[in-house]
Amino acid sequence: MRIPFENGAYELCWEDGAFLIMVDSRGLKYSNQTGGCACHHPTETGFLLPFPDDWIEKRMCEDDSMWQGDAQEFLDANPRIAERFLADGPSEEAWIRLKLQTNPEQKVVLTYLNSD
Repeated sequence: MRIPFENGAYELCWEDGAFLIMVDSRGLKYSNQTGGCACHHPTETGFLLPFPDDWIEKRMCEDDSMWQGDAQEFLDANPRIAERFLADGPSEEAWIRLKLQTNPEQKVVLTYLNSD
């Protein structure tokens, strides 16, 4: 896997699959195209880990519209993920802010291929 470096961050929008960014100021900066057709490019600094793509049952954007909401809505639609993570505030399609159930101080971002 070769992740391109654009605008000061490793851009994940060209990668298939899902990833967890373990938020940590000592890590690298990552971004992804998010929000459906909104085409946002949020960034987060941390360590990138592959995530089981088949755990994501509902990606929160069934058409070309933009989904924004609380991460809890995403967890409610994805029980396998909800068993291990807690919601951590505002999120959007392909950029879900979570924290570990076993260590709520550890923030993570679940990111995956955007719908558009």
